[in-house]
Amino acid sequence: MPSKLAPHALAPSADVRRMVEAGCSVVKLAGPYGMAEELLGINPQLLIVGRVVETLDIGGLADSGQSAQAQARALIERQRATYQSNPLIKIWEGPNEPGYGSAHDPVQVRRMAWYAAFEAERLRLLADIGLRGVVANFSTGTPDLPLWTAFLPALDACERYQGFLGLHEYSSPFMWSLTGNFQTNNCDGNASGPGEGDTGFTTLRYRKVYRQYLAPNGLDAVPLIITECGLDRIGAVCSGQSDGAWKDHSEYWNRHDGRRDPIDYWRGPERDVARYYAEQLKWYDAELQKDAFVVGATIFTVGQIGGWEKFEITGTRVTDVLVEHIRASRPPVSAPPTPQPEPIIVPPGPEPPRPITGINLLVNAGFEEGKAYFADETRERAVPAGWLMEWGASSEPLLPSQSGPFGLPITALINSRDVSTADRARLFAEGGYAWKVCGLRQPFRVRLWQSLAGLENLRPHRFSVSVLADAIERLTPRLAYATNPFASEVRLVVTTRGNVAETDWFTGQTMPFGKYQRLVLDFMPTDGSAVVSLEIRSRLPLPLGAWYVDELRVEPV
Repeated sequence: MPSKLAPHALAPSADVRRMVEAGCSVVKLAGPYGMAEELLGINPQLLIVGRVVETLDIGGLADSGQSAQAQARALIERQRATYQSNPLIKIWEGPNEPGYGSAHDPVQVRRMAWYAAFEAERLRLLADIGLRGVVANFSTGTPDLPLWTAFLPALDACERYQGFLGLHEYSSPFMWSLTGNFQTNNCDGNASGPGEGDTGFTTLRYRKVYRQYLAPNGLDAVPLIITECGLDRIGAVCSGQSDGAWKDHSEYWNRHDGRRDPIDYWRGPERDVARYYAEQLKWYDAELQKDAFVVGATIFTVGQIGGWEKFEITGTRVTDVLVEHIRASRPPVSAPPTPQPEPIIVPPGPEPPRPITGINLLVNAGFEEGKAYFADETRERAVPAGWLMEWGASSEPLLPSQSGPFGLPITALINSRDVSTADRARLFAEGGYAWKVCGLRQPFRVRLWQSLAGLENLRPHRFSVSVLADAIERLTPRLAYATNPFASEVRLVVTTRGNVAETDWFTGQTMPFGKYQRLVLDFMPTDGSAVVSLEIRSRLPLPLGAWYVDELRVEPV
């Protein structure tokens, strides 16, 4: 099972890169947005959550009489320049750790309802500009559980706009404190005393939220990101125990015998404080892995700007252990046949940039970022940034009617300046970029694909692509398209855990040559992830032919 641990960064850190290289699937950047390009270069499918650090008194705004919708619009406008200057970050948090009192206080219920309306409107506004959001981001142990009823409208909006729920989970002096039987009323070691089962009051509190409030309201498929986690002061520890960040616990841990720990490390021959903290985080990770709706948990902090030294794990044995843990838990994947990619920047055409509309869960969906990389040293196979490509090998068995072994495809990211003015409207479905697959003097097969995470389980999604098959057989005495239907075959494939959805192969009989066709495939994620693929092949030599790909989209339906 892949690890769900990930870095939270307040400043650039080499250890963030190491964790991404090891295989973590999400990163939170609270300021060092410039890391996004480097990190996506390592893993184009990485989920990057951004946070604009600003102070916002949600309770005061709720009491001011101002509408939640107006205040959400004001926040989006304040932060719009940050979104626009960091286009690689597609997911953004809102307010950080808004505070609430007792659910028995009507004022607190009203404030929570206001915040729910605020977050719902923020998600809608983000979706309008092609972005997604993380709602809530409540501090550890909050809010009072019954207040979740008032927050449900924001979670409804998560379903509509592909948002995430964000929570902070800290504990002290151990990651398992206040979970299960590790309660303050069991300080004497009475393991049979009243407990919390597999939930907790600080860490693993999310299970109470999902089971008691989200599931009964049909919202238990909303994906969760623990946007901060680790050890911190919680104010509810046994007598003599320490309370604070992980570096505050050395003295107490060295007196602790580890007898009741749910892990073995502290009872072994080695006692290293940094390793002990890492082993506690691995325990927490094992619990997170039991819940498919948990996307990841970002550890506070891997990189900081001052004031958070006691939380910092950069440059410590903590990160060394976690990097190995993340790498070891990574499932085997078939790597594309690419060495170190060589980046390509394709300048835009003369048209204005295509506006982003609606929700699209793909990275660089319409190739409008103008970035690609070469898949090998020949510089003949350009792959759009955020995507991976593989191609048929000459050793593959021949298909019926295939004229010979597969050759090496030639692909390019083109813009509208690369073609004649007369061809622009025909070769670009929308915007100023398209991906081109060139015909060969041999048959070929290519697959363009992207992995997605954080999808809503058991909700129908749609994968759609516009493809123009220009299967030209000759140009003189007049242009003629191939008559053999196997000259061009195109299909869509989506792989989810244990399931494969695919269209039929669209051939020259079912997909007319010379004009764009919209291909559509519906699928349903079962574990929050999917791999979407476009496959193109020709069983015949077609050196004058070309295939143009544009307008790729994945969206909930």
